[in-house]
Amino acid sequence: MTGYGRGLVCEDGREMTVEVKSVNHRFLDVSFRLARPIAFLDDAVRTGVAERLARGHVDVFVNYVNHREDARRVHVDMQLAKAYRQAAGELSEALGVKNDLPLSDYMNMPDVLTVEASEEDQDAVRALFMRALNLALDDLTAMRKREGNSLRGDMVKAKKYFYVLRPILACRWILEKGTPPPMLFSELAASQLPDYLEKTVAKLLDLKMNSPEVKMIPRIE
Repeated sequence: MTGYGRGLVCEDGREMTVEVKSVNHRFLDVSFRLARPIAFLDDAVRTGVAERLARGHVDVFVNYVNHREDARRVHVDMQLAKAYRQAAGELSEALGVKNDLPLSDYMNMPDVLTVEASEEDQDAVRALFMRALNLALDDLTAMRKREGNSLRGDMVKAKKYFYVLRPILACRWILEKGTPPPMLFSELAASQLPDYLEKTVAKLLDLKMNSPEVKMIPRIE
């Protein structure tokens, strides 16, 4: 079942946002990419999702911002600054020009000052991530529940039935033929759909192809 969830947690100058999207899939397949500073969250993403979801293709998006005063530090390459000073002195002597470079000029010379990210407190960041992930998964689970309830109402979206039919027919195809099922639903249905459902499914397919995505129809008993 499809779903989307978002979780945001801010604490102690750190901000963690997690978004989770899921679509139907026979097994659990988790996909994500982490920025280098939070690459250590790899295992936390996989285990955190696996603890809450049993199947589905799940995309996880993680955005982390550190606003703390100690989030970055300035590194001074003293050896390089001295080399610049020595070079300036040699030029001064060779050209007969006074060497009066101010400190600010040395600070602006390439690579003398560099701003580097401080090492993260991995335990604090991991705990923050898990809270944001669980909020996102709570949100996703609630959306899945609402979607499931919509199938049990008096009126449902026509396309919802295909979310159920395709996996069932695909399993029948695999069991019978031992090969991956076709991408075209019409080809899959022609091979695996029971005769007594052909007219009903053909009508549903026509509604899906020629009506708005949100087309509502009476629930089929």
